Amino acid sequence: MEDCIVAIGASDGAVVYSYQINLDGYGQRDIVSSIKNAPVSFHPYHAIAVYENTMFIIGLGEADNEIWKFDLTSGWNKCGSLVDGKLAHCAAFLGETLYICGGSKEGIVVDSIEAYNVLTEQSTIVGHLKFGSKRAACVAYKGSIYVFGGEDKDKKALDCVQVYSPVDKICTLLSTSMPHSETFLRSMLWGSYAILLNNSSCFIFDIEKKTFHERNQFKTDVTYFQPVLINEQIFVIGGKVKDKLSQEADRSKCKYRCIDDIKYTRASSMLNNETAKWKTLHHLPKAIAVYASAKLTLVK
Repeated sequence: MEDCIVAIGASDGAVVYSYQINLDGYGQRDIVSSIKNAPVSFHPYHAIAVYENTMFIIGLGEADNEIWKFDLTSGWNKCGSLVDGKLAHCAAFLGETLYICGGSKEGIVVDSIEAYNVLTEQSTIVGHLKFGSKRAACVAYKGSIYVFGGEDKDKKALDCVQVYSPVDKICTLLSTSMPHSETFLRSMLWGSYAILLNNSSCFIFDIEKKTFHERNQFKTDVTYFQPVLINEQIFVIGGKVKDKLSQEADRSKCKYRCIDDIKYTRASSMLNNETAKWKTLHHLPKAIAVYASAKLTLVK
């Protein structure tokens, strides 16, 4: 068996590229190969989750309600729909059930939580967040979904942690807040830790102790990325960085460019509060903003 990363994104010209990065081929020139694009249009505001070596992408199609899956054997297949189409939601699996939290619909932030079953390929609304949130991040741990930050209906970034229990069908607010408000976070579960990353911040949340630890030296300086955790290595593929010639104080007016880096660091280095060391593993054939990426295992 061989671990690889599937990464899908678009260049500055909006052309979509899909790549397979074979990690066992480290040091070789051909560790990156092209794979077939999905037969549906992509955008950066869907959610991604992995179950049994299959990547699920939630919120595609014209109505932002389609669920698609990809594996290295069968390729792309549509496998269901959301009850309500939405953008900028987050999602995580608990067993064979995928929980889709928050997001926005037609510009309005929503608080709904949907459950999608991989066996029946059906979705139902099972609960609601305490606070509607889009652009949040989430992880699943010991039977609960933890939702971090995001942006509320007033476009205000949140610092709260919302915890949804599927058994009780209740969402509660954790007494511990994030060190500061954040949106556009990306999340990974490493043991009993949630690792939260974006271009300007890095937090580690000890789920058992309910404590946060700032590790901002590991911020990615990259937008439009999806990190992948394999064993204890965190990979960041492609993305967008601020153009050095762009001096706008308003971030929304800054110019960004796609990059082709495949870089990585160790989760243990974050936990131990070491000096940040992002190492370059390789480069993509094309610089892209990454809309989806996931670890899959190639069974030979």
